[in-house]
Amino acid sequence: MKLIVQIPCFNEEHVLPETVADIAREIAGVDAVEVPIIDSGSTDRTVEAARKVSVDHDPHVCHLPAGVFFYLGMALALIAPAMPPLHSVSADSGHES
Repeated sequence: MKLIVQIPCFNEEHVLPETVADIAREIAGVDAVEVPIIDSGSTDRTVEAARKVSVDHDPHVCHLPAGVFFYLGMALALIAPAMPPLHSVSADSGHES
């Protein structure tokens, strides 16, 4: 089974690398963990930070309200083989900026 952990973000260049690093890549019973980063048009260097830490996908850049990103992530999960579980994590979840 594959697990997708999406990270929607807006102006999170300082916390994004730590957030991505905190996501477990090896989980019992899970064959692969993918971490797509979805940027909502940040005005800082979030996209550049995402490109440095994203190993699974190029960052998706969209100029949409934050709530739309959950559904975008679900769409990405649906086109993946066997419709893997999806989890959404805030880019600044638990991190000081």
